[in-house]
Amino acid sequence: MSDRCPAIEELEGLLALPEADPRRRHVEDCARCRSLADMLGEFASTTAAPAAAGFAAADASLRETIAELTGVRESREPEGAPQPAAPREFVPEPAPARVRARAPWWSFGALRPAFAFAALLVVASAGVALWRANAPEPVMRDAAGAESFVANPARPVAGGLELSWSAEPGSDEYRVVFLDGALREIARTKIVTDTQLTLESAALPDGLRHGDQVAWYVEARAGGDFVAQTAPRTLRVP
Repeated sequence: MSDRCPAIEELEGLLALPEADPRRRHVEDCARCRSLADMLGEFASTTAAPAAAGFAAADASLRETIAELTGVRESREPEGAPQPAAPREFVPEPAPARVRARAPWWSFGALRPAFAFAALLVVASAGVALWRANAPEPVMRDAAGAESFVANPARPVAGGLELSWSAEPGSDEYRVVFLDGALREIARTKIVTDTQLTLESAALPDGLRHGDQVAWYVEARAGGDFVAQTAPRTLRVP
């Protein structure tokens, strides 16, 4: 058998070619191809099939007979021959989900949500405490809802400004507190028992500067304890 030898199923077509065709001449000159062609012709000319012939396996039987007689095994399978079943692809089954053991109630992992909630409560409590500590003191009001302790607008007088306010029942002393633009305390006056004082430009409290715009309010005290404060007002330092 040479590399030019045709396959068995091609022999019938080659024998039908004209005698001058080089492909047919090869079949006639090659001992292997000529033997195969003779067997094929004999097989094709047989009209009476054996009683127990299996037509479905005829082609495979013929190929096997030819291979035994010639000693040549064909590697090419004839058309229409049953193909071996494709190997079944192995798909590994998913491993069962690992069940996570539940931590006992006394373990650290089980208590994490409780610790987080407790920490949140601590932070929230601290925030409320800070807000209350920095929140302005309540302003006392009379029965009709109006403020009973108020500061009057600053009034220019010779040498400065006059600051005055209403009397707060139960109070025996007052003090004026000054704030900057960020509402931080920057100065305060001495304690007085009257409901007015003069902010002298020649004797300003420490922390005040001429021409600054500041806020001010009045604290009412009784026996040294805080009682109430007015709503803040603004003024320009004389």
